[in-house]
Amino acid sequence: MKRSIVMCTVLYLVINNALDVNSMRLKEPNRLKREDISGEGDPTECEQNPVPEPGQRISEQKCEEYKGIINRNRCHSGHKYDGAIAAEYPNLAAIGFEDKNVWKTRCGGSLISSKYVLVAAHCFSPESASNKPLVIRFGDKNLLDENVVEAKIKRTFLHPEFTASKKYNDIALLELEEEITFNENVFPACLWKEEDVSSLGKFANVTGWSQVKPDEVETTAHPKRASVKIVDKATCEERLAPVCSGKCSIKETQICTENFFAALAKTGQWEEGNQCWGYSGDPLQVRISSSSSGSLNYVIGVSSFGARCASDTVPDVYTKVSSYLNWIESIVWS
Repeated sequence: MKRSIVMCTVLYLVINNALDVNSMRLKEPNRLKREDISGEGDPTECEQNPVPEPGQRISEQKCEEYKGIINRNRCHSGHKYDGAIAAEYPNLAAIGFEDKNVWKTRCGGSLISSKYVLVAAHCFSPESASNKPLVIRFGDKNLLDENVVEAKIKRTFLHPEFTASKKYNDIALLELEEEITFNENVFPACLWKEEDVSSLGKFANVTGWSQVKPDEVETTAHPKRASVKIVDKATCEERLAPVCSGKCSIKETQICTENFFAALAKTGQWEEGNQCWGYSGDPLQVRISSSSSGSLNYVIGVSSFGARCASDTVPDVYTKVSSYLNWIESIVWS
């Protein structure tokens, strides 16, 4: 019943949202393509509810539900627009920790259902009263905005094979005390299911509430985004070797990309002398579009570690989401 209420209360989408020039496109031209704003959609499509395909896993079925929500709002609004919800990254979450009675954002995450946020396990290690997340904020553009949505955290699920001394299995889930009501600024992302991410192209987007200046709340109030190049395993290990004594072995459960802060520097979002922290747990994602259901973000990785600040050569490493779908689904949609 709650889930029905959540779906019914989704707000009408905002007209004429700007196209995302970094949208990625899956190589299935008959199903997924770049945004189409040429018309208002087929009226018959508006009445169709997603029908799960045989063999679909639960995360895929939920993604189809999310597409259905967007499609119904697109059709009922009667407007020409790109099918995307108003916010560019409505799944983006900021995780708040209490630090000397001050709320600080130390990690990010991604909303993947009405009650769960996907994050990095190292954000909560070691587990202690002083390292306990308190709340999560969703706001897309500005965490200080009066319309920001805040949710309390009920439980934390660290992957059972995660250990703080290693960088593997660095993935976790946060359960919210109450279900989130979706709207144009707060909406879940889909989970990418394929182990091979090469079909998505050479680039993906990283977005998060990274802090670049000491003790400035304003620097984390607005999300920063960069398009980063995906780096192959062999190149990644070679480039990491000088900064980790040759012991950085990248597994198939990880994804490497060019350095996030180096990418920010190219767009003027980071300057030498600024800090390089605060984006742990932020999603590595691509935006995929369908002519019938608009645009949705697909999370392919969770920010795990980077070895050097704003380096043009040393890559960042992400936990590959597709490698952990069984574990995620067993908790979120059990």
